[in-house]
Amino acid sequence: MKIFNFLLGVGLVLTLVGCASKPIVVAPVGPNPYGGESTASKGELVVFSRLFGCTEGDNPTWYQHSDYRIYNLQGQLVKYVGNSIGRYEEVPLPVALPPG
Repeated sequence: MKIFNFLLGVGLVLTLVGCASKPIVVAPVGPNPYGGESTASKGELVVFSRLFGCTEGDNPTWYQHSDYRIYNLQGQLVKYVGNSIGRYEEVPLPVALPPG
């Protein structure tokens, strides 16, 4: 009976400590709906899109980020982004965009 009470107490403490942690908050993406217009002359966007494997001959497989498209609020295509810097580079391409 003592071991049961001990394990119950340990479980209760672990449960309470686990609930005391800070929640992870991710910043929203996009323009601030409560702020004014930006005074910056340009912005930059880096999208870590899905990785896909590339192979060429006997070379080992390398991974690149998949391409994506950027649309405005009216649904019109603003820019197509081939999301890789070089042929064998695994880092996504930074894209310069006008504010807004």
